[in-house]
Amino acid sequence: MPWGISECAYAFTDRAGNYQYRAFGVPGLGLKRGLSADLVIAPYATALASLITPTFAAENFKRLAGLGVEGRFGFYEALDYNPRGRDIDTPPEAIARPALVRAYFAHHQGMSLVALANVICGDAFVSRFHADPRVQATELLLQERVPREAILSEPRPAESTTAPPGGSR
Repeated sequence: MPWGISECAYAFTDRAGNYQYRAFGVPGLGLKRGLSADLVIAPYATALASLITPTFAAENFKRLAGLGVEGRFGFYEALDYNPRGRDIDTPPEAIARPALVRAYFAHHQGMSLVALANVICGDAFVSRFHADPRVQATELLLQERVPREAILSEPRPAESTTAPPGGSR
């Protein structure tokens, strides 16, 4: 199974044939429930992960290419493992093959190119970014510490469960 989860298009189109787009998350890490039911793999997430683990990312790119996710202009947008929009009468064992989202999103292609260029060229785009005087003027903000603990709060109850305000007559 390949990996790489992020927001992307998935195998569901509107009436005009446009793929729908939304955020997906890693089950167990996301705050949203039901993330395990929405498995959509985005190859650009692998490109971004190459900044952290280039060897694992290269292996995952090979896995994705072996599954046919590579097209004429690079990797397609996504590989959707969900049975959305397929025939309801199809037996579950027949839904083993994921749907390929045959689209190229320019911003995902651009993020992939920049991430891979940074891996190959020793953070060339990071250096270019920090060479800009506008960035240099605000670099102290980039040194702010990340909180060690995430502050989680209980979800608010649904509005429909609260009683409407009573009127006095």
